[in-house]
Amino acid sequence: FSIVINCLPNTCLLDLTSAAATSNQTICIGNPIQNITYSFGDDATSVTVTGLPTGLTTNISSGVLTISGTPTQTGTFNYQVETVGCTPSLTKQGTIKVNPIPSFTSLTSNTPICQGANAVFTLKGTANGVVSYTINGGTAQTVTLDTHGDATVTISAPTADVTVLVSSIAVGTCSTTS
Repeated sequence: FSIVINCLPNTCLLDLTSAAATSNQTICIGNPIQNITYSFGDDATSVTVTGLPTGLTTNISSGVLTISGTPTQTGTFNYQVETVGCTPSLTKQGTIKVNPIPSFTSLTSNTPICQGANAVFTLKGTANGVVSYTINGGTAQTVTLDTHGDATVTISAPTADVTVLVSSIAVGTCSTTS
């Protein structure tokens, strides 16, 4: 008689089941992420998740991992989901970038100025922020702060008082109003 031994390798299943864009998200601090879901199965009995920002939670139920919540820290977080119970394990990666809310810190000028001189306004705030402002209540304009968070607006030889009113500052999709 003969003995036949069939070795069947462990099989793992790990798939992103939420929209593809959910595994790589950029949000503003204080806003929730879009839920990220993965299904796992075959010989995979569970999954582990590493690299998430604080404020996010994981829930595992019936072969589905759900990552959800509102991050409480800023930065770029490269996370990893790995199967448990099968060899070799499977992994999936994603990135969650949490941006701070930009701030506008000051608006100063070179006043008083002499007749014929330029009025120079210095704006300070979050680096690379786009500041929206008006001059004497006119049309909205923007200026982008440099990598140090500085910008200037120059009014050539004004003949009357000049008022600059800042209305908002934005970095990417994150903004705040003044």
